[in-house]
Amino acid sequence: MSGITITPLTTTIGARIDGIDLAQPLDAAATRAIKAALATHSVIAFSGQDIDLAQQKTFSRIFGELEPVLSHRLVGANDTATVLDNRLWGTAAAGKLPNAFHLNDEFQGWHVDSSYCPQIPSVSTLRAEVLPPVGGGTGWASMACAYEGLSPAMQAWLETLSAVHAPPPGQREVLDVASLPQVEQDHWDRELAARTHPLVVVHPVSGRKGLFVNPSYVVKIDTLSNQESAMLLRFLFRHCIRPDFIYRHRWSEGDILVWDQLATIHLAPNDYLPHERRVVRVTAGLTTPTGVMARPQRAAMAG
Repeated sequence: MSGITITPLTTTIGARIDGIDLAQPLDAAATRAIKAALATHSVIAFSGQDIDLAQQKTFSRIFGELEPVLSHRLVGANDTATVLDNRLWGTAAAGKLPNAFHLNDEFQGWHVDSSYCPQIPSVSTLRAEVLPPVGGGTGWASMACAYEGLSPAMQAWLETLSAVHAPPPGQREVLDVASLPQVEQDHWDRELAARTHPLVVVHPVSGRKGLFVNPSYVVKIDTLSNQESAMLLRFLFRHCIRPDFIYRHRWSEGDILVWDQLATIHLAPNDYLPHERRVVRVTAGLTTPTGVMARPQRAAMAG
């Protein structure tokens, strides 16, 4: 591991790794160092990397088998890379109904990718292709720190609760699900129906407990009334995005970002519009959010 340095970016989340060229094959020592840094810091950043999509996918495979996003796979899109471009997605769902409590808009769209699915991606990597002249930074919040920042009484109560996750309004239209044969539409609706996940999960690699809740896809706390649920969710969402739990990355050309989906929520604010911004995400591994009361399952990224 000679020449590799790992520098924390905050005291709670994020680290920068220097001394690794992602365009070259990674040896066992470098792979171990990267995985260990991710387990400790939840988000890792590389700078000065000159890699293309194929090399990004090769790098991402160290965290598990590459997996397409489930909602895309169900409409026949099996590419494990997703282009995030404001020209394609920025107004795609304009005019659609917000979620049950309007919390997505209130909390800017912090989210975990595909948390409304049975499993979520274990790890995602992000590579910028087009950067705006201003803005466009990506933020991540540590959900373990958010959990640890609660009182023991609140922690114990939340460990007994589950949250209802639902697909975002307008996703069906954005992916043109209505153009599929009816049997495939029915399958899409069954697979992406609202589902519950534990509100507190145990990370299968680090063993840390963390909140598993986000304002984009969580619409209700199961077993609570609508009013009680909305009050608790607003408290949790504000708590999770406290500045001391957040790392915000200001992009430069050649940056590669890696994050643990179970351990974080993330946000790409629209402070760069009307400029163009295009980044490419690759997802690897699958993790089942597992509650404190259940025996933790080892995630695909851990192998």
